[in-house]
Amino acid sequence: MIRIQRNLFATVLCFAVLPPFAADAADSKPACDVSGAWNIVQDNGPVVNVKVSQDGSQISGSANSGGAGGVLAGRATGRQIGFRITWKDNTKGVYFGVIGSGNAVQGTTFEYDKPGNIDSWNVGDKIFSGCP
Repeated sequence: MIRIQRNLFATVLCFAVLPPFAADAADSKPACDVSGAWNIVQDNGPVVNVKVSQDGSQISGSANSGGAGGVLAGRATGRQIGFRITWKDNTKGVYFGVIGSGNAVQGTTFEYDKPGNIDSWNVGDKIFSGCP
C-alpha cells in the first residue's frame, strides 16, 4: 500500500513540476526570492550545487554535482518551489519543495525516468527572503 501511495505521489509531482513551467493568470501569488547560490543536500547522499536566477515565478539556472553539470528550470509560487534539472548525460531530476516558517526549504526528489524512487532533500545553507 505504501509503495502505491509513493508511486501515485511521484506521478502527481511529475505532472505538477515538469515543463512547460508557464505560470497562468491564476498563479499570481508572490514567490519567495529563491535566486542565488545554494546547496541541495539529498538524503540518499548527493549534494547538488545550484545557481538560480528568478524572473517572477520562473526560475532557471545551472547545477553541479560531483563534477557533472546540468540545467535547472522551474518555478516558485508563494512558498512552493518545483524544478527539473537536466544533466549532461540527459538524465533528469525532479524536485518539489516547500519553504517553511523559518524560510528554509525541504522537499522530495525523484529521477524523471524512475518516479517510484523518492528521496528527501533540504537546503540548509540558504534562508530565502521576501516570502509571503
